[in-house]
Amino acid sequence: MIISLDFTRAFDSIPHSTLTAKLAKADIPDFIYNWIVEFLKDRGHATKFAGGLSGLAHINASIVQGSGIGPTAYDISASALHPLNHDNYMAKFADDSYLLFGSLARSTIAAELNHVKEWANHNNFRLNTDKTKELIITKRGKPRPPPTPGITRVDKLSILG
Repeated sequence: MIISLDFTRAFDSIPHSTLTAKLAKADIPDFIYNWIVEFLKDRGHATKFAGGLSGLAHINASIVQGSGIGPTAYDISASALHPLNHDNYMAKFADDSYLLFGSLARSTIAAELNHVKEWANHNNFRLNTDKTKELIITKRGKPRPPPTPGITRVDKLSILG
């Protein structure tokens, strides 16, 4: 079984302080770390509308999704998210995360989803259960287990990465 996790506005939820703290522990050259810190420092946003310009709003969270560092920054931010049960597996690509369970690990689904929700809350993310999906893979003719409560079951998933 695969559960496709959806985090609401994942790229917009990454606090710069959290990202730079995780980068400081990573084995990267100092000049790359310093470049990213400078890239994130003193970011702001102003809106122009009907000839008027708003004041500058300071931005202390958010990574531009289309930027060169966006997917990597998300991956670093989500690097501590791992399944609780060693028999389960988590695959990640940019802001797409997938929990994979074998048929004997169905009893661990609720605990794994609670773990993901707790991790998300602790890391300024929000798991969107309305967009989180479940896909069951079985041999033809074999009965499917009942759906996971609160998760929509689908017949196909587009998996990136």
